[in-house]
Amino acid sequence: MASSSRGDLFGRIVGFLVFVLGLGVILGVLWIAFRMFQSPNLLPRVATGPGASELTGLTVGFAILLVKIVLLFLGSLSGSMLMNRGIGLYFAALQPAPPRGDVHEPPAARTPEPR
Repeated sequence: MASSSRGDLFGRIVGFLVFVLGLGVILGVLWIAFRMFQSPNLLPRVATGPGASELTGLTVGFAILLVKIVLLFLGSLSGSMLMNRGIGLYFAALQPAPPRGDVHEPPAARTPEPR
């Protein structure tokens, strides 16, 4: 039986696809970060209305920048978790399945004999 030594082909394909999906998420996050930090207006000055101070606009712009950085971090974290899950699925599918007739039952628990 050559197929039992190779493991589960469908599981390996699914694991590889999940790994590639995680890699795509990581590359997408890196591309978004590259475009974001390439912009000359990294810290935009947000106009908050007439008579508003420049400090308020800078504070709002800085808060927007922090939210973008946190979202990039969460995207890279989720991509990393997807890649890890894909690797786990792939290598779990490489394990050969035990033969169908070879089922091991745990030994029966010994009960103490009455005295």
